[in-house]
Amino acid sequence: MLLQTHMSLWQDASSNLSGPRKQQTNAKPGLDLHQDQLDRLRDYGFNEQEARFLYLAATHSGYFTRHQFLSFTHKTKGCVVHRFTTKLLTQNHAQAIQYGYKTYVFRLTSRKIYDLIGKQDLRDHRSHTSDFIRRRLLVLDFVLSHPDLQYLESQEEKIKFFHEQPDRPASLFLGQTDRESLDPSLSRFFKDRFPFFVSARNGSTPVSALPTFVYCDPAHHGISWFADYLNRHQLFLSRLPAFELIYASPGYWKFDRASQVFTTLFRNANRLDPEHLARYFQIRRLWETRQHGSLTRADRDHLRAGDKQYKGEPFESAYQKWFAAGLSELDLNAFLGPSFLRQEIGFRSHLLPDSYDFLWYKNARRVRPSLQNARSGFRSASRSRAKALQAVATSELSG
Repeated sequence: MLLQTHMSLWQDASSNLSGPRKQQTNAKPGLDLHQDQLDRLRDYGFNEQEARFLYLAATHSGYFTRHQFLSFTHKTKGCVVHRFTTKLLTQNHAQAIQYGYKTYVFRLTSRKIYDLIGKQDLRDHRSHTSDFIRRRLLVLDFVLSHPDLQYLESQEEKIKFFHEQPDRPASLFLGQTDRESLDPSLSRFFKDRFPFFVSARNGSTPVSALPTFVYCDPAHHGISWFADYLNRHQLFLSRLPAFELIYASPGYWKFDRASQVFTTLFRNANRLDPEHLARYFQIRRLWETRQHGSLTRADRDHLRAGDKQYKGEPFESAYQKWFAAGLSELDLNAFLGPSFLRQEIGFRSHLLPDSYDFLWYKNARRVRPSLQNARSGFRSASRSRAKALQAVATSELSG
């Protein structure tokens, strides 16, 4: 579907996708890129499946459920998850939070686990609301269903990716002259820690990759959170030559509305006409140099419209450079970047498997081991500590 003459938007007809576009993923599977971290987890006593799950859960969520572990490992027997969670609890690598009857959410809290995977900055001891926990579980559901994508997991990796793109506009990093100097202000776009991955687009080189943003939305809330997210990121996204956004939610009934909000916002984004902008700069210069007599009524109308359309960055910086050095129209195109001339935007929806309604229960409580402050270490864990957790383990087997 072609929107206006400058922006194209592709959109899948299906509202439930089994996975991201296969033809775009030519890179080595994501988890294979972290083999050193997985080896350290295995050396510490976790098997292959446990290590892979732990890496994904700690990196992308910090929380997980028994069902997520069983689904990832393709197991159905309770003894598998019982062995895994007991190991985490007895070594104080995780906390178990009970919601309702025999329903537990496990929170990874161990400094050792995050040290082993090199993600010390992701360890968080703050208490979180049910909405926060639900969203982290939704994020983990998406990642577990697509574990081998090339995720950019840290804010530094994400910012560096945009710096290294050969076709990114200079306006993406206003005030930045050194490509090696990362703009810390961009980190505000990635504080929500939603999944973000890259893949080759249209047979291009790996360097020129398609960035894909994933927004995970709970089923119980309206579409306003998604609309706020788009509004906060609109300026940043509009400067990219191409990007894709995946709307992931357990509420399939929200897909059509989310698509409408996304399409309307970017369809009405007033894509740049270089000739129109250049004419606005010329008229503005005449106005600011007090050459009012040379302006026609049409010029004044053009000036008023341009003041609204080209308010703020990156247009103000472009005007100042044009005013000082007399940039040509082609120079303006180079400064503003190709995303202002033609931008490819993709939108897809993805159905998540669980809405985690049990988080509505108000009687959530943390399950505390009786010897919580005892020295950790699975092999040296005392029998009394294991007994203190027997109630949780038994409910896992029967739950």
